[in-house]
Amino acid sequence: MEANDENVKSNHLQELGGSNFEIADGQPNIKGWEVIGAEGQDLGEVSELLFDESSRKVRYLVLDLTENEWNLEDRDVLIPIGLAEIDVDRDEVILPMVTPEQLAALPDYSKNNVSLETEMSIRGIFMNTDPVSSAAFQDNFYGHEHFDEQRLYRRRKAKAASTPHTVIGVFENGFTAQTAIQKLKNSGFLDENIDVSVRGTHHTESEYANRLSGFFGTLFDDHDEAAHFSKLAAEGSVVTVHTQSIAESEVAMRVLEDYGAQVEEDPEIRVGTAINPEPEEGSEIFRKQIRTRIIERQVENSKRLRSGI
Repeated sequence: MEANDENVKSNHLQELGGSNFEIADGQPNIKGWEVIGAEGQDLGEVSELLFDESSRKVRYLVLDLTENEWNLEDRDVLIPIGLAEIDVDRDEVILPMVTPEQLAALPDYSKNNVSLETEMSIRGIFMNTDPVSSAAFQDNFYGHEHFDEQRLYRRRKAKAASTPHTVIGVFENGFTAQTAIQKLKNSGFLDENIDVSVRGTHHTESEYANRLSGFFGTLFDDHDEAAHFSKLAAEGSVVTVHTQSIAESEVAMRVLEDYGAQVEEDPEIRVGTAINPEPEEGSEIFRKQIRTRIIERQVENSKRLRSGI
């Protein structure tokens, strides 16, 4: 069968279930999640995901329309991944722009039987155009936003854009910390949203270490990251900025980095390899010491890190 035959099966698409692939770390597995319409109508659930093995990108979700509230026939259909959004707080997939008429017009999906003709029909339905020719597959067919899997997370990104964040920067001394604070104020940040904790302003070194450990332990879920910042801060000063959006947080972090809380590079003896098991005398690599971070978390007033408190 010729490659341009519109009835050839799209063997490049596989179901995630039963494959040798899995969802990337840190991303939710939406299989089994309820699917709802723009006004909250129950449309069914995600029964499977179809991905392109060559690009390792999800192209479609399989929507099981069983007992949907639009009274459509109970069957499985394919929804281009870029048309969906996820609500991770409710374990729901939302189809904000999909209509009952479009779902009714979609061809049935059966496992391992997706032809080029089927894909072109689906694309035509959601683009309100006639099905495109098979030549489109040679012209970046999946380049359309309907197949952009990052759009699946746009609701989460929009939420993050207006979510309180905490920005921290660790400085070598109080002078550089105060210089950064002045620049933050010049950039429009209010005194009430900026904290500074300087080594030597607490009663004892152990008290300071305990406060740092408690503060960073609350801020970070990762124990190693909390320990990393606690160790750095014990030798210097910490500036904390409380922000209301990711955009504001990025401005604050740039200021902190520009005025002294930049990445440090500490020399470390190079580790030997199988080819050269013994490191040459004096050879070095550099271990980056990250001194700033944006955390999507708000710190309670009682736990804020401030000198003299």
